[in-house]
Amino acid sequence: MAKNSFSQNLSKIIFFITLLPVVVGSIVSVIFVQEKNEDNLILSEQKNLDVQIQNIEYSTDIFYRIKSVLVSDSNLSQFLLNGDDFSELEVTYFLREKTSAIEQIMFMYPDIYGIHIFAANTKLPERWPVFFSEERLQNSFDKQWQFNFISTAMLSYEPSKELSVCFTQDIKVKNRHVGYLQISSRMENFFPFLYPEKNEPVNNFLFYKGVRIKNATEKTNSVTLSELDLTEIAEKINVLDLSNGVIKYRKDRGHIIIWKKIPNQDLMVVTDCPISEIHRQLQLLMAVSILIIVVVIIAIFFITRMTAGRMLNDLNYLLIGLTKVQKGDLNVRIPIKGTEELQDTAIAFNKTVALLKTSIENIKIEQQIVTKTEIKAMQNQINAHFLYNVLETIKMQAELADQDDIVKSITLIGQMTHYCLRWENVFVTLREELEYIRSYIAILNIRNDYQIKLNINIPSKLENCQIPKMLIQPVVENAFMHGIEHKGVDSLIEIYTSLDTSSEILWINIRDYGVGMYLDELIKLRSQLDIPFKEKQNTHGLGLQNIQQRLIVFYGKEYKICIDSVPDLGTLVRIPIHYKMSTIRNGE
Repeated sequence: MAKNSFSQNLSKIIFFITLLPVVVGSIVSVIFVQEKNEDNLILSEQKNLDVQIQNIEYSTDIFYRIKSVLVSDSNLSQFLLNGDDFSELEVTYFLREKTSAIEQIMFMYPDIYGIHIFAANTKLPERWPVFFSEERLQNSFDKQWQFNFISTAMLSYEPSKELSVCFTQDIKVKNRHVGYLQISSRMENFFPFLYPEKNEPVNNFLFYKGVRIKNATEKTNSVTLSELDLTEIAEKINVLDLSNGVIKYRKDRGHIIIWKKIPNQDLMVVTDCPISEIHRQLQLLMAVSILIIVVVIIAIFFITRMTAGRMLNDLNYLLIGLTKVQKGDLNVRIPIKGTEELQDTAIAFNKTVALLKTSIENIKIEQQIVTKTEIKAMQNQINAHFLYNVLETIKMQAELADQDDIVKSITLIGQMTHYCLRWENVFVTLREELEYIRSYIAILNIRNDYQIKLNINIPSKLENCQIPKMLIQPVVENAFMHGIEHKGVDSLIEIYTSLDTSSEILWINIRDYGVGMYLDELIKLRSQLDIPFKEKQNTHGLGLQNIQQRLIVFYGKEYKICIDSVPDLGTLVRIPIHYKMSTIRNGE
């Protein structure tokens, strides 16, 4: 009797506790629904409007950044000014390299479909889809920004037939016009809110210097306000002289008008919210929701009454077990008893907790093993590979029987061997690594009948940065073996740094002036860097692969080695490290 009474009382309490707020809330909602809905609508649309403004400002900023990069490019300006003085080979190389660079910019920003340079010098050749003659232009460019723009310069180029946002910049060299820069993006990418999906409850409008920019696909019956209405609204907003705000506009039905201006671009985005239709939809949704809630509450009442009494006794120990797991006790086990469902739950609970405990322990062990094994394997591979070359050098010195050179070589090798075998510290200072490289170059100069000059240009404040050990030496070794040794003449290796403060990346650059690589060799070498490191594999590219894998382990997958090479001119290898992390390790 006590159990039945408790379950009945519990069911009644749940029923009335659930029903009372619904009834009271429904009455209050009916009274205040209009004001509340309007407030919520305004807040929601203001947030959407802020997002739209941010997207426009972001897209505009991209345009200005690209403009700044290209207009300030002195090589490009000189080419546009004096390009006809270049040789045919120089013109072809310049156009190819610059077109490739601009296409990479477009790849980085997919919303930009066109970056075109129109040269005033008609003697310069064209290179699709970037460089064109100014004679192709038929439009006047009294405005930097043009909307719903269709280019007449490249009618055979499909993207240029689409309505676009076009930014045009006059390129001048010493106040002399040398061409135009055009940057284009599709209207629907730059202003996506002008192209809403069907049955959107709100309408968005865009004004540029007080004139509405229309969506070319816009249908008259899809807009609830006429052009006359929009003109009147724009005049009211101008009278208020505010950068943003909300007004109510009554035309047949109620409208809430929300606007925000972008002063730097003379743009204003206006959102029209027809509140009558929205209120009708909300009221219908509210009625349906109340009906569903009432049905669910009634069902809960009967279900709770039938099952509460049976489950309360056996459910308590399950809750105790869950509480212990929540607190981190994975040794807890609950007894298997009660109804069949509760027994199955208890069995599943015990198995899950045991599996969770085992999985956590295995993950910890595996992670430690994998990390230690990978780092040790890579370190040992470099040690063995490099010590072999060092021993070969000693052998050659011994054969020459010049004892002074041998003493000097053995001294240097002793220092290098000591440095190589000290792996208790995975990280060393940049200064220590450079000293090691100086010793390496000294041995090479003793061994060879030509001299390799090492030019290190690194600020002293960066020499205390902590870097992974043996990070630079394999690159220097590759520069000698695959670049300088094939020439067999005096050469130069440069090591210098460049700091990208925005991304906190410190680039360590190693440049040699050896034989360089052709494009197919360069592509193959770059692709090898993405292959996971293995101990037993071809030694060509081994050092770079080793470095790349350690960069991923220590800093993350985004830290990638960059390699550039020109045949007969040499190779540049750029290694990124996390600047702040390297200084923190050093205690700075």
